Amino acid sequence: MAPIVKLMSTGGFIYEKNNSFPFVVKESPNRIFFKMMDFMMKCKLSYAMFHSTPLYNEIIEEIWTSCEYSGTNCTLQFTIQGNEYIVNSDVLQACLHLPENNCSALPTYTEMINMLNSINYSLHTDNLGKIIRRGLVREYSYLADAFIKVFSGKISNFDALTNSMLILFTMLLTDRYYNCSTQLMYEIGAKLGDKANRKKNIYYARFLMMLANHVSPTPLVISNPVSRFDCFVQEKRVLTDILRLNHNGDVPVVYLPIIEVTTAIPASIAVTSTVLPNPVAVESVVVTQQAPSPTTKPKSKKSSKPASGASQKAPIVKSTTQPKGSGAGVLRGEERGEHKRNPKDKEGKMSEIQPSPIVSSQQGTMRE
Repeated sequence: MAPIVKLMSTGGFIYEKNNSFPFVVKESPNRIFFKMMDFMMKCKLSYAMFHSTPLYNEIIEEIWTSCEYSGTNCTLQFTIQGNEYIVNSDVLQACLHLPENNCSALPTYTEMINMLNSINYSLHTDNLGKIIRRGLVREYSYLADAFIKVFSGKISNFDALTNSMLILFTMLLTDRYYNCSTQLMYEIGAKLGDKANRKKNIYYARFLMMLANHVSPTPLVISNPVSRFDCFVQEKRVLTDILRLNHNGDVPVVYLPIIEVTTAIPASIAVTSTVLPNPVAVESVVVTQQAPSPTTKPKSKKSSKPASGASQKAPIVKSTTQPKGSGAGVLRGEERGEHKRNPKDKEGKMSEIQPSPIVSSQQGTMRE
């Protein structure tokens, strides 16, 4: 198996390979996955799954080292270039274009089991925290792997859907969303852990950079252009391995109604139709060789806990500028989908622009 590449910055931070893009290049050997590729590119979570932005060490590492997660208020508090921000789940929802609530509660135990049964999951469902690859047909195995690589803090190959990921996965396949951003905020907070004991292994780099672009009232000033690197992509070999293992190859695939409806939407009016787009000039940041001038750290205000089903109108707290409503937030060049990943990067490898010359790797294999 090919190694799982990890990037290490000159500051000693390791960028774990999660928060990746799904691999959606349509090639003849992978034709059984084409419908799931179309579904992901058009579904309600497609912006969060495919939106690309250049990543910068200096921004991400400042957020990672300064960030504090409050489970009580469901907030992230961090600094960007010395300015302090507090964001809640509504801000995250607006930033990632996550769906509004269309039901009144999270999926129940019974609803999750019914969903698994409806896609012909072949193993026991006694432990919903350990729904494993061997029980899924090949098409849903690919979808689950792509989903986990985007939203979970898991960095190895998919073997089991944790309970929190199964909740989000059920939302996707039943089209019943409730507090999706809160669930994701919890996942990010769990990886952050306690600030005092936080390691230098960074997760969710793409989402953190998207948040930085979203909350900043002006383009971010980048003092070190070579700190830029590109987003990870799900490994192409995952598709090959699924076909090779052929779990449940004789079990018919059942495409749920939301998959049939979503894939029938013309690409021109879908939520997004991004397929490995071309890179263009960066507009959401200002790159300069000079470090930004010191900024006095403003006092922050506490953000109240968002109510269930709150809209995207919650403010981003920043005392040095007028708060920007998350629902009306503009990402400048980034929101228009202008920052794209390299079309040559079809196997999940990083582009030639690396965060540092130091690259380490470890072996990763798919379990039988």
